[in-house]
Amino acid sequence: GIYPNAVWARQLQTVNNETLGSGTGQPNQSMFFQQIPVIPGQTVQVRELYGAQAQVEFLVLQEQLFAQGFAADDLRTISDPRTGRLTEVWVTWIEQPNFYFSGPKDRHYVLDHASGRIIFGNGTNGMLPTPGNSNIVAWLYQAGGGLAGNVAANTITQMLSGTPAQSVTNPVAAEGGADTEAASDITWRGPQVLRHRGSGLAAADYE
Repeated sequence: GIYPNAVWARQLQTVNNETLGSGTGQPNQSMFFQQIPVIPGQTVQVRELYGAQAQVEFLVLQEQLFAQGFAADDLRTISDPRTGRLTEVWVTWIEQPNFYFSGPKDRHYVLDHASGRIIFGNGTNGMLPTPGNSNIVAWLYQAGGGLAGNVAANTITQMLSGTPAQSVTNPVAAEGGADTEAASDITWRGPQVLRHRGSGLAAADYE
């Protein structure tokens, strides 16, 4: 088809500055994103300096982070508008598939994108988040997808306010959305994968 004035669209929502929890100083701390599934590309930040400590220790922390390969964009600072002194320093932590290669000073976390569960290290494999009140946030992330996004043609008709257009619609049905695998499906599929190990030797393997 030929559709003028058209763009590709995805079923998702953008969330900014969502509080995930508070650092307790305990190993293997976990918490959850409010919207799921979490689309890869999220930004998770931990407030590592607060109050007068932020002004005093910022340069030392900055030097340590730069030595570890962090960039200036990985730090977010907040200052007192009256005095101009730093009051908060937030650091962007890095997602990893696991903690096997994480050291005690690595600002790493593991995220299950389907459930929205984020897990931090134990102090040996992965650094412990700084203790504090509501000092762990999802600064920016997107969530969405699934079968709910596979809407029929001409069902998207609502526009955001301020959009310079008279109307909007989807000329074709949306597709590509899929829900996460159910636990009942995993219990059936798991033994099959272990049996054939990805090799098609019999008709049942190909099936």
